[in-house]
Amino acid sequence: MITRTEFQRILGRDAAALSTVTLHGRGPDGVLALRGHLALHTIGRAIVATMAARRLGLDTTLVDQSETILAWFVERPRSELESIAEEPAFGAWLAMLEAGLADPVDNARSEYSLALLPIILLFHLAKIDQNRTWRGHLPASRLIAPLNSQQSLLGDLPIEIETYDQSGILKAGNKIIARFNTERRLSFVTSDNSVKIADRYLLPFDIELIASKDAPELCHSGVAAPKNFVDAEPASVVQAVLGGLDVLCKVWPECVTDILAFVRGIVAIDPAGSSTFSASAPAAPGIILLTVRTDEEPEMVAECLVHEVSHLKLDALWTSRSILANDDQARFRHPWRPDLRPMRGVFLGAHAFMNVAQFALHSAQRGDSKRFGPVFLRVRDEVEIAMTTLAEHGQFTATGAEIFADMKKVQQSWNHVEL
Repeated sequence: MITRTEFQRILGRDAAALSTVTLHGRGPDGVLALRGHLALHTIGRAIVATMAARRLGLDTTLVDQSETILAWFVERPRSELESIAEEPAFGAWLAMLEAGLADPVDNARSEYSLALLPIILLFHLAKIDQNRTWRGHLPASRLIAPLNSQQSLLGDLPIEIETYDQSGILKAGNKIIARFNTERRLSFVTSDNSVKIADRYLLPFDIELIASKDAPELCHSGVAAPKNFVDAEPASVVQAVLGGLDVLCKVWPECVTDILAFVRGIVAIDPAGSSTFSASAPAAPGIILLTVRTDEEPEMVAECLVHEVSHLKLDALWTSRSILANDDQARFRHPWRPDLRPMRGVFLGAHAFMNVAQFALHSAQRGDSKRFGPVFLRVRDEVEIAMTTLAEHGQFTATGAEIFADMKKVQQSWNHVEL
């Protein structure tokens, strides 16, 4: 098994990856470098988490089988490793496990998380071990689904999974509830109402449409509306996303590679009122919250995509490398919120709105200068305020200093803009 030290050596520092974090649209090589870095770090975090689970004395069977799965995982070709590590189900599982381990008093939460891993890797289990019984737990959330599957198996109950040559069965007690094979086919056996198969919905470009109830990290403070777009109106989300991407293809086509590389799931909402909400969270990697209305302008959808992908990239990098040494005390202000914010919040705001400003600039230069010229000037000035706060009070690590220096170059490039 690859050790944590070896992972740190493999990850190293990659200038192309850091450049891609700073600003969208800097080319596919940087996107590939960043994706590779983050995928390797994600599996490294998973290994470290299982090691911590063993040290805490969690259920030995669950820890053993998790280590077996992850040992198989790291032997996969890089492209396959990236595709697994970037799946919303795997990212949500890892965030859940790490949160449980941070509270060692609640071992049941961590053991529940460990029992979900065989469900996520269900169609790979027979490849990992052709003659084994795995302990699992059916999830209550459609987000925790077998990778490469069009379906989720729901039930919120403990199960056993028996694997054979190219196939397997799921059992609750002595009752077979489902069969599966390595061709990603899942057949339902039981008529028990406590267990069901739910369809997943994939938007274009293999972006998963996720119900708001399955991503509580993004839907809080009454932001989410009760409408379930997954079952009720998936076509409206398709229309909104394609409309936003169409705008970007026209005014900033270079950034579309970044959008499609890092958005793996969308939670669509239709909140009351006229405000447009978007959000992302480190606990839900690769997933963004997006307002979808029939009258929503595609330019607003495009801006939200640009903004939230900035957060996805920087938050993901922050899990692998420290960026600030003073990122926790809420005592600074920035132009986008009235309350005091930690330095991390100032950095995240400046970084995301720098990309929004760049989007407005491209929109003004290649599209509607009358509309987007003033937007660029306003956001540029707001970014300048935040950048000044960062320069005066930010305590940067080496990685943070490198990104901040790159951000200053982007800021300086705006001095020569003519609208």
